[in-house]
Amino acid sequence: MLDRLTRLDPRFTALTVAPAAANGSTIVPDPDGEIARLFGAQPGTFYLLRPDTHIAGRWLAASPDEIVSALQANLGMLPS
Repeated sequence: MLDRLTRLDPRFTALTVAPAAANGSTIVPDPDGEIARLFGAQPGTFYLLRPDTHIAGRWLAASPDEIVSALQANLGMLPS
């Protein structure tokens, strides 16, 4: 899914907020869980953030097609 998002917008960057790194993303350390608490995140939560940090989408269970559609809408693209 991350590859699809990057193909839609090369500026896309995947970040993982966790105590440890995940495949295909950059780690944002959250050893005490404070970031997750502030955002109401739990394991598997996916956020789509704009560069101005506006939350453009949030999923408790990530659905690749829904996330791609949300990115397309935020970029003003018609769904493919």
